[in-house]
Amino acid sequence: LGKGRRASAIACGNRFTLVLTTRMCLLACGTPSIAGYRDASSWGSAQELPSLVGLPLMQLSAGGHHAAVVTAHGTALVWGKNETGCCGREYPKELAVPVPVKIPSENQSASSPANLPFTDWAIWNNKDGLVAKMSDDVAIQDVACGAEHTILVTRSGRLLVCGSNQRGQLGADVSKVPTATTVVPVHHPSGGRFVSAEAGNAHSLLLDNYGDVWLTSSNGLQLVVKGHSVLAIAAGGDDNSVVIAPASTGGLSLTRQFSVEKEDDGMDIVDSVENLLQEISSNGANKQYACNEIAKRTEELLKYPSVLNSVFLDPRELEYMFDRLSNVGDGEVKQNIASAIERGLKIGLECLRGDDTRLMHP
Repeated sequence: LGKGRRASAIACGNRFTLVLTTRMCLLACGTPSIAGYRDASSWGSAQELPSLVGLPLMQLSAGGHHAAVVTAHGTALVWGKNETGCCGREYPKELAVPVPVKIPSENQSASSPANLPFTDWAIWNNKDGLVAKMSDDVAIQDVACGAEHTILVTRSGRLLVCGSNQRGQLGADVSKVPTATTVVPVHHPSGGRFVSAEAGNAHSLLLDNYGDVWLTSSNGLQLVVKGHSVLAIAAGGDDNSVVIAPASTGGLSLTRQFSVEKEDDGMDIVDSVENLLQEISSNGANKQYACNEIAKRTEELLKYPSVLNSVFLDPRELEYMFDRLSNVGDGEVKQNIASAIERGLKIGLECLRGDDTRLMHP
C-alpha cells in the first residue's frame, strides 16, 4: 500500500480490488475500467484514483464489474460497466471515472436555492442556525454492489435501488420493475428503517433498525430473520450470513457503523486544537507544551485533504479556525504555527498535484 498507509476495508470484484485506508482514501488495482487506465505492468499496483483524491471516503463496495464509494457527507459515487443501469443512469454503458449518483428526494422539507452548487443540497435549520447540507432522505450511509445491481441506504432509512431486477435482486416486483436504469425507492414492508445492505450475485440482504433481516425475491422483500436482534449481515455469490446478538440484548434499535476507523479523527484534531488555543490564551502552566502540540496537530490536520474535507463543510468554519490560529500567543508562537501551517499545506497540496486530479463535490 505504500509507506504510512493502513487498510481499513477491502472489497473485491471481477479482476479488481479496492482498498479503503484509514486516511479515507481509495486505492485500486486490477482491470482498467475500475482501477484506471495505465500501463499493463502496473495493474497489480494499488494506486489512488485521481478523481477521488481529497474526498473523505467512508465506505466502499465492489460488484461484478462496477464499484461504489460513499463520502462522509453522504454522496455516493459509482463507476464501471453500466449495461443494466447499475450506476444509476441509462447512459453511458461504461463509466471510466466515479460519478455522483442522482438521488430522488421524497420528503425533502427545504427548498434548494439556485446559488447552492451541490445537487441534492438545501438550507436547513439546526441548533447552529441555517446551514447548507444534504437532507437525511438523500444522504447515503451504506452501499452494496451485486453482479449487475446496486443497493443504497440513506441516513433516514430509505432503500434506493438500480440495475438489473431479473431475479428480484432489487427488492421490487419483477413484473413491475424488470430493470431500473435510474435510482428508484423500495419501501420497508412494515414501515421500519433500513440500516445496512449486502449484495450477492443476484440477490440482496437487508438489515433494519429492529435487527430483522429481509431477503429480496421476485415478489419483493421477504422477512427471513425476525426477533433475533441481528447485529451484522454479509452476502456474497449465492450465500448469506448473519451475526446474532445474545438473547439478553434483544430489542435494541440499530444504527449504521461506518467501515472506516480513522487513525486520527478530524474532529478530535479540531477539538484538541481548540483546547490548546484556550490553554495558550489563559497563560496556563503548560503553555510551552501547548504551543508545540498545537503546531503538530495543525500540521496533521492540513496534510491530509480527505480528513480536512470531512471536518469542514462550511468554508467559514475553516476561516474561523485559521483566524484563531493566526491571532494567538506571542511572536514566537505565531511563527511556529505559521510554519506548521505552511508544512501541512505543502504536503496536502502535493497529494492533489496530479495533472488529471479533478475537483468534485463531497
